[in-house]
Amino acid sequence: MSKNVRRPWNHYTLPMLLPLHLSQLGRLIRKMLLNVELHKSLTEAFVALYSKNKTSVLNILTSWREDALKVSPSSNNKLRDKSLAFVIRTFIAIWHIEEVEHSNRTIALNELYYIFQNENTILVGISIVDTIMAYTIQDSSRFTEIEDFLCSVIVEMNEQELIDLAQVLSNHYLQERINLKGGDDVFANKSEKNGV
Repeated sequence: MSKNVRRPWNHYTLPMLLPLHLSQLGRLIRKMLLNVELHKSLTEAFVALYSKNKTSVLNILTSWREDALKVSPSSNNKLRDKSLAFVIRTFIAIWHIEEVEHSNRTIALNELYYIFQNENTILVGISIVDTIMAYTIQDSSRFTEIEDFLCSVIVEMNEQELIDLAQVLSNHYLQERINLKGGDDVFANKSEKNGV
């Protein structure tokens, strides 16, 4: 999908179609998950729909989660991995919505923990932690609500996974520093050398 088509699709067509035809579009949207560039707009559309039709959104997300978990991680199935990444991102986005009741935020966290328990890989662990960090950086007051969950994920990582996670979080921090107005040139130069 070209950039000229993707922008109107992401911002106008998808948010309009998804609430009206979620069940009919489910398979097409699942195939669209192969394009990671669409994940953000798809997540936004699912989150917007969640406030109107929670049951349908949860059914689709849990169905995609179950389908992905049935496939072996060693199969190198791209749809499987990208589906899990999307489901993780969307549950975290649902958790982050201010209007969502506490019980629904708990559902989202339980889904994330279920994915982590059943798919304890570095890809899933880093996806969960990195996405949560991105949301809690926007609103740090929400961090205490999810701190125990993050600890339960991190405790189960092995030494190499912790090193990888530390690198992801360091890169995230350095990128944030670079993006600040008047960002630090020292960080920018180090990031260029390290390939951030």
